[in-house]
Amino acid sequence: MRRKHFSSPYAGQGGFTLIEMLLASVIFALVSYASFSMLTAVTDANALSEETTKELYGMQRAFFWMERDFLQATKRQVRVDGEKATDKIFSGGELLMESEGGAVAFTHDGWRNPGLILPRSEIQSVSYRMFEGNLERMFFNYPDPVTGEIPKKQILLEDIEGLSFEFFSSDGWGNVWEKPGLPRAVKVVIETKALGKLERIFLLTDNVLEPGASKGR
Repeated sequence: MRRKHFSSPYAGQGGFTLIEMLLASVIFALVSYASFSMLTAVTDANALSEETTKELYGMQRAFFWMERDFLQATKRQVRVDGEKATDKIFSGGELLMESEGGAVAFTHDGWRNPGLILPRSEIQSVSYRMFEGNLERMFFNYPDPVTGEIPKKQILLEDIEGLSFEFFSSDGWGNVWEKPGLPRAVKVVIETKALGKLERIFLLTDNVLEPGASKGR
């Protein structure tokens, strides 16, 4: 009786050669590297977007504080350490108050204190400066600080690279304000690494100290 021989469909086929294995490994490595690079790029872009969004929010918050203060700037002269009231009601320029850039100092109305229930005035002495790389807002509870009183500080922005102010009057724009009245407008320029230079112009509602006007409140 003769036996029948069945041939396997895989008969005559060998395994992968060494070159084919190396080629497959190289292709797999390239695909893995491309996927990792894409994932890293997406992760970095997301982190940068979150950082930029956070810094933009901080910038908007800083400009909000400035707008509120500048809009309510008042023609009130200040007495320091109980001395005679100064002639200046608004000061601005470079390197004032130990600032590493521009700085401004003035008083404003509108610090609401219904019924005077809080131990402070409704008029606030406020200043802005750049100190240790931060944008600081400084203020006192009372517009006329007493001897040895230390201002309270708010850090509005961290790690800024520049802060400057310009002041507008009938003579145009200038980097220093030494006149007896208020400027008509103030330009603020803040520079950060992520956002670059951003500027805002704030109008002041009252900019003239008229002869015979009240010098205090």
